[in-house]
Amino acid sequence: MQAVFLEGAQSLTLLSLIGSWRSQCVCDCLLQATATLLEQVTVDQKEAESVRATVSKEESEVKAKAAETQALADEAKADLDLALPALNAALDSLNALNKGDIVEIKSMLKPPPLVQMTMEVGICMLLHACMPFCCV
Repeated sequence: MQAVFLEGAQSLTLLSLIGSWRSQCVCDCLLQATATLLEQVTVDQKEAESVRATVSKEESEVKAKAAETQALADEAKADLDLALPALNAALDSLNALNKGDIVEIKSMLKPPPLVQMTMEVGICMLLHACMPFCCV
Protein backbone atom coordinates (compact mmCIF):
# COMPACT_ATOMS: atom_id res chain seq x y z
CA MET A 1 0.00 0.00 0.00
CA GLN A 2 1.31 3.37 -0.89
CA ALA A 3 1.15 6.30 1.53
CA VAL A 4 -0.27 9.48 0.07
CA PHE A 5 0.49 12.77 1.73
CA LEU A 6 -1.60 15.73 0.76
CA GLU A 7 -0.63 19.31 1.18
CA GLY A 8 -2.55 21.82 3.39
CA ALA A 9 -5.78 22.77 1.55
CA GLN A 10 -6.13 19.40 -0.17
CA SER A 11 -5.84 17.66 3.21
CA LEU A 12 -8.50 19.92 4.75
CA THR A 13 -10.85 19.43 1.79
CA LEU A 14 -10.47 15.65 2.00
CA LEU A 15 -11.10 15.71 5.78
CA SER A 16 -14.17 17.88 5.37
CA LEU A 17 -15.51 15.53 2.67
CA ILE A 18 -14.97 12.52 4.93
CA GLY A 19 -16.62 14.36 7.83
CA SER A 20 -19.52 15.38 5.59
CA TRP A 21 -19.92 11.80 4.37
CA ARG A 22 -19.90 10.46 7.96
CA SER A 23 -22.47 13.08 9.02
CA GLN A 24 -24.69 12.12 6.09
CA CYS A 25 -24.44 8.41 7.03
CA VAL A 26 -25.30 9.17 10.64
CA CYS A 27 -28.24 11.33 9.56
CA ASP A 28 -29.50 8.62 7.20
CA CYS A 29 -29.23 6.02 9.96
CA LEU A 30 -31.06 8.29 12.40
CA LEU A 31 -33.80 9.05 9.85
CA GLN A 32 -34.26 5.35 9.19
CA ALA A 33 -34.39 4.55 12.91
CA THR A 34 -36.87 7.39 13.45
CA ALA A 35 -39.10 6.15 10.63
CA THR A 36 -39.05 2.63 12.11
CA LEU A 37 -39.93 3.97 15.55
CA LEU A 38 -42.79 6.06 14.12
CA GLU A 39 -44.21 2.98 12.40
CA GLN A 40 -43.98 1.03 15.67
CA VAL A 41 -45.63 3.89 17.60
CA THR A 42 -48.48 3.95 15.06
CA VAL A 43 -49.02 0.19 15.43
CA ASP A 44 -48.85 0.47 19.24
CA GLN A 45 -51.36 3.34 19.22
CA LYS A 46 -53.83 1.26 17.18
CA GLU A 47 -53.44 -1.64 19.60
CA ALA A 48 -53.85 0.70 22.56
CA GLU A 49 -57.06 2.12 21.07
CA SER A 50 -58.39 -1.40 20.59
CA VAL A 51 -57.56 -2.29 24.19
CA ARG A 52 -59.00 1.02 25.42
CA ALA A 53 -62.29 0.30 23.61
CA THR A 54 -62.45 -3.20 25.08
CA VAL A 55 -61.68 -1.94 28.58
CA SER A 56 -64.28 0.80 28.27
CA LYS A 57 -66.92 -1.72 27.21
CA GLU A 58 -66.01 -4.09 30.05
CA GLU A 59 -65.99 -1.22 32.52
CA SER A 60 -69.56 -0.27 31.63
CA GLU A 61 -70.62 -3.94 31.96
CA VAL A 62 -68.93 -4.19 35.35
CA LYS A 63 -70.62 -0.99 36.54
CA ALA A 64 -74.00 -2.37 35.48
CA LYS A 65 -73.32 -5.66 37.32
CA ALA A 66 -72.15 -3.73 40.39
CA ALA A 67 -75.35 -1.68 40.42
CA GLU A 68 -77.42 -4.86 40.04
CA THR A 69 -75.49 -6.56 42.84
CA GLN A 70 -75.89 -3.52 45.09
CA ALA A 71 -79.66 -3.55 44.47
CA LEU A 72 -79.79 -7.24 45.45
CA ALA A 73 -77.71 -6.55 48.55
CA ASP A 74 -80.01 -3.70 49.56
CA GLU A 75 -83.06 -5.90 49.05
CA ALA A 76 -81.51 -8.72 51.10
CA LYS A 77 -80.60 -6.25 53.87
CA ALA A 78 -84.18 -4.96 53.95
CA ASP A 79 -85.52 -8.53 54.19
CA LEU A 80 -83.02 -9.33 56.93
CA ASP A 81 -84.00 -6.20 58.87
CA LEU A 82 -87.63 -7.36 58.70
CA ALA A 83 -86.85 -10.93 59.78
CA LEU A 84 -84.39 -10.23 62.61
CA PRO A 85 -86.95 -8.90 65.13
CA ALA A 86 -89.12 -12.00 64.67
CA LEU A 87 -86.07 -14.25 65.04
CA ASN A 88 -84.94 -12.46 68.17
CA ALA A 89 -88.44 -12.69 69.66
CA ALA A 90 -88.56 -16.42 68.91
CA LEU A 91 -85.13 -16.95 70.46
CA ASP A 92 -86.18 -14.99 73.56
CA SER A 93 -89.28 -17.18 73.86
CA LEU A 94 -87.17 -20.32 73.58
CA ASN A 95 -84.74 -19.02 76.15
CA ALA A 96 -87.66 -18.32 78.48
CA LEU A 97 -88.63 -22.02 78.48
CA ASN A 98 -87.41 -24.02 81.43
CA LYS A 99 -87.28 -27.69 82.29
CA GLY A 100 -90.60 -27.52 84.14
CA ASP A 101 -92.38 -26.28 81.01
CA ILE A 102 -90.99 -29.16 78.99
CA VAL A 103 -91.92 -31.71 81.69
CA GLU A 104 -95.47 -30.31 81.77
CA ILE A 105 -95.82 -30.71 78.02
CA LYS A 106 -94.35 -34.21 78.15
CA SER A 107 -96.91 -35.23 80.72
CA MET A 108 -99.77 -34.51 78.33
CA LEU A 109 -100.81 -37.57 76.34
CA LYS A 110 -101.73 -35.48 73.34
CA PRO A 111 -100.77 -31.80 73.56
CA PRO A 112 -102.86 -29.23 71.71
CA PRO A 113 -101.79 -28.88 68.03
CA LEU A 114 -100.29 -25.39 68.42
CA VAL A 115 -98.29 -26.49 71.45
CA GLN A 116 -97.04 -29.55 69.57
CA MET A 117 -96.04 -27.46 66.55
CA THR A 118 -94.29 -24.90 68.77
CA MET A 119 -92.30 -27.62 70.48
CA GLU A 120 -91.35 -29.22 67.19
CA VAL A 121 -90.17 -25.86 65.84
CA GLY A 122 -88.18 -25.25 69.02
CA ILE A 123 -86.51 -28.65 68.77
CA CYS A 124 -85.82 -28.04 65.08
CA MET A 125 -84.12 -24.74 65.92
CA LEU A 126 -82.15 -26.20 68.82
CA LEU A 127 -80.89 -29.15 66.82
CA HIS A 128 -80.46 -27.15 63.62
CA ALA A 129 -82.42 -29.88 61.87
CA CYS A 130 -84.99 -29.41 59.19
CA MET A 131 -88.31 -31.11 59.68
CA PRO A 132 -90.96 -31.24 56.96
CA PHE A 133 -93.04 -28.42 58.46
CA CYS A 134 -89.94 -26.20 58.85
CA CYS A 135 -89.11 -26.29 55.14
CA VAL A 136 -92.50 -25.11 53.91
